Formats: sequence, C-alpha cells, structure tokens
Amino acid sequence: MKCESMRENVKEIMTRAIVLLGLSLLISLFFIEAALAVPSGDIEWGEPQVHLLHIGESVVRGDYVIEATDFFSNYALITIYDKDWHRLASNVTCTGEYVEWNNSINVSLLEVHTSIGNTSRLNVPVDQWIKIESRLVGVPRLTIALQSEKYLHTAGEEISINVSIRNYGTGRLKNARLVLNTDLTPVNGDKTEYDLYEIAADNTSEDNNLSKMINVRFKAPASIYNATYNITGVVTGEDLFGNLYRKEDTVHVKVLGSHRVEAHKYVRERAYIGEKVYVTLSVLNNGTVSLKNLTLTDALPKPLHPPPNYSLRWSFDLPPGAQKSISYPCIARSPGAYVLPPAVLNWEFNNINYTLQTERPRVVLSGPSVSVVKTANRTKIPPNGRVKISLVATNTGDQAAVVRIEDHIPEGVKLVSGDLYRSLIVYQNETKRHTYTLELPANGTIILPPALTSTTDLLQFYEDPGQLPYSRHNIRSRTNTLELIVEPLKISHEDEIMRTIVTPTPRPFVVEVKETPLPVPAKSGKTPGARIVTAIFVFVAASSLTRKFKFK
Repeated sequence: MKCESMRENVKEIMTRAIVLLGLSLLISLFFIEAALAVPSGDIEWGEPQVHLLHIGESVVRGDYVIEATDFFSNYALITIYDKDWHRLASNVTCTGEYVEWNNSINVSLLEVHTSIGNTSRLNVPVDQWIKIESRLVGVPRLTIALQSEKYLHTAGEEISINVSIRNYGTGRLKNARLVLNTDLTPVNGDKTEYDLYEIAADNTSEDNNLSKMINVRFKAPASIYNATYNITGVVTGEDLFGNLYRKEDTVHVKVLGSHRVEAHKYVRERAYIGEKVYVTLSVLNNGTVSLKNLTLTDALPKPLHPPPNYSLRWSFDLPPGAQKSISYPCIARSPGAYVLPPAVLNWEFNNINYTLQTERPRVVLSGPSVSVVKTANRTKIPPNGRVKISLVATNTGDQAAVVRIEDHIPEGVKLVSGDLYRSLIVYQNETKRHTYTLELPANGTIILPPALTSTTDLLQFYEDPGQLPYSRHNIRSRTNTLELIVEPLKISHEDEIMRTIVTPTPRPFVVEVKETPLPVPAKSGKTPGARIVTAIFVFVAASSLTRKFKFK
C-alpha cells in the first residue's frame, strides 16, 4: 500500500512538473519577440556602442531604451523599449546572442559577470553586471555640391558645372536620381537628368561608389545686358525600407552681354493746349554686332493726338555704334498733367526675341478748358407761357478764357428779356451763367437749337494774334439742344359734369314741376360736390315725372 501511495505521489509530482514546464515554455514564447537568426545580409547596421549595465539599469540608444534584468551565469533578460517606455521586444539572451526589433536596433550580449560573496555566512551574488553591444540600422546621409569652373562667361561659351554627390550615412541610398534645374541649355550630348541607381554608405564601401561625380556643360546665351543664371541640382533616393531622402545645392554663373541697346523717349515738360508738341524717340546700338529688323512702336494718351493718318510704328536696321532718332508732332486739346506711355522696341538676335521699353516722360499742358451747357427752369409750359433759358459756362483749366455765345430761337418763339449774344470772361475753376427769357406759342413741342460758342484764352483776346509765335487756344463748339413742351389748358372733371347737366334738352311737352325746397346742407369743404349731387337728384325727379305724364 505504501508503494502504491508513493507511486501516486510521484505521478502527481511529475504531472505538476510537466504542467509548470509547459507554462514556462508558453511564458517564454510570449515574451520572445525577436528572432535569434543571423541578421539579414541586406541590412546595414551602424557603428556599434558597448554598454556596461548592472541589474535593473537601462541605457538610451537613439530612439530606444535598453534595460537588463534577471542575470544568470551566462544569460540575462534584455528588453527594448521606445522613449515612452512602451515595450517593443524582450528576450532571455545567452552570451553571444542578440535581441533585435523591427530591423531597427540590434542588442548583443557580450559578457555576464557575477561575483559571489559571503554575507551572513550565505553565498549570494554581491556584484552583477553585463556587457552589451548595440547597433542602430544604417541610414543614408546625403550631400551634394555644385561648382562652376568660373563665374563670368561670354555669349557662346561653354559653362562647365561639376556635380559631386556623397553618402556620409550608415545605410546605402537606392534608386538615386539627379535633376538639374536651370534656364540654360545643355550642349549636345549632355543632359539635365541622371539615374544614379545606388550610392553606398561610407562605413561599408571601399570603392568609388561612395560618391558620384558628374560634369554637365551648358551654352552661355546671348543677352542684351549682363545676366545671372542659377543652376540647382536635386538628388533624391530611398533607403532599404522605402523612406525618401532629398538634398539640393545651387550654383550661380554670370553671362556678359554681347550687345547693348538703349532706347529713350523725350517730350517738352510744359506746353500750351492747341500748340504742337514734339515727341522724340532715340535708339542707340552700343554693341559690336549689327541688329536687323528692329521695330519701334509708340503710343499717346487720349488728350494728345498725332497728325491724321500718321503711323506710330517704325522698322529699321541698326549697325554697331549707330543711332536712330524719330520726331513727330502731336496736338493737345485738354489741359492737365499727363504721363506718356513708354515706346516699345522689339528685335531678334541669335534666335532670341528681345523687348526694351523707354522711360515714361511727363508733360504739363496749360490753357482753359470751358464747357457750356444749355438749361431751362422748366420743360413743360402752358400756352403763351414763359421760360427762363440759362447758358452755364464752366472753366476747369488753369487759364482764364473769353467765351462768346451766339444763340438762336425757332420761329414763333419770342425773346422777352435778355440777349442771344453775349461774351463772358470765365477764370480758372469758375462758373458763369447767362440767362434770357422766352415766350412760347399756343401749344406743341418746341426744340431750341444748340448755342454756338467760341472759347479764346484771355491773353490772346487782348493781344494781337499776329504778334504771337504760334496760334494759341481758340476752339468753337456747340451746346446741347433743349426740348420744351407747351401743354394745353386742362378742364376739370367737375366742370364737364356741370356742363352736361345744364345743357338744355328738347322736350315734346313743357311740364311745370313744383319743386320742394331741400334742406340746406351744412357747410363743408366739399361744396361743389354737394351741388352736383343736388342737381343730379333734381334731374332724375324731373325725368321720372315726364315719363309718367307721357304714359297717361
């Protein structure tokens, strides 16, 4: 019985041991999140760092925290966290093995040290530490440099640009590509886009794949003036995990102008309206090459007008050092300060189109600017009624003027007062009025014709025009017309009713009707209406009696 009982106890102990062993294996598998296989050959790890950790200590490596716990004779529990202490990987690692997470960090156990001491006659560990080695996955670190052999160039020269690309990181750059952005044109055989494929990292490469050297040549274009051009190189690629990388650099070169053209526009600063103002255009070729088919186009603001049928467009050739001058007249009709638009010069050189604008000269035009308006104090007049006509002269210029007014009236219209002829002196920024009164005929529409005006500046009015060096402002114009309506007299509706009632109507018999006096209505503001109602009532009563009499 005792043997049987012992066998049962042994079986129970063995069963419990097997269960505990299974649970231990499950727990171990649950905590193991890093493969123990040899790292993939495609992964490039950065420079290693060695750390000495006592039990429970941790160390920061890049974006990760490494902690060591549970030391044993030749293994330890190593756990990797992120910076917020979220567990990423954990493993009981033996000496010579490693724990790794996401191909981003690798931690190897190099050594486990445990010192045993006699404390209170017990042999217990008194000094425990481990030595580990950590590596972060390699990442590219790009540099690009563009360099020109010289800064200044002349038209037609080759601009040589050297491009140097290097990977100073710890991981290779794949699918590398170079693009050059510029307004310059590469010479035959060169290009602005290159596939570089792969650039190895400095810590793994021993050949020339560490950097890429590329030479690109551009042609210096012809230019009017000195011109600066930018050349920007952009290199892109990705690491082993598909993360994108980009780096750029810019170099500047200057191209000296092969020819120089000047264009100018001149006009007198002050002039008087009505006189001729001359505009002068000048084009100068200061270069050493001949220019063909230059086109010069000019324009004027509205108050200035060139002679009739005069074209403001010219075409010509210009040899080196030659100058082309053009002068034409224009006349102004309105005073004021005006900025003339620039003249535009266009030409072609070496298959390149050029445009040059002149300056914008300013001219101040003096003189009177008078407008005369014809008005009436009313436009609807009763028969044989009178209307007052006004001629209002306003001078918005900067000189005084004499305004002569000559007006006319149609047949049948009578001038009651005032004059149809008058001269007014109207100073700058002043308004003057001339009035007269007309009597209109019986009815109809009357059209008053425009008045004729003649405006002369005050200086010319008092001086002998023959003594002036030029003809000053003297302009004739017309005012507006006026339409006046003569309306017949209107008869009120009440008058029409009364006229209808009192009109006698022939009767076959004369009937004498005795009328009963009606009560006198109270006085009110509507007396005519009351009389009308009474008359209608009497008329209806009389008609009724007449019908009754006829019937009998």
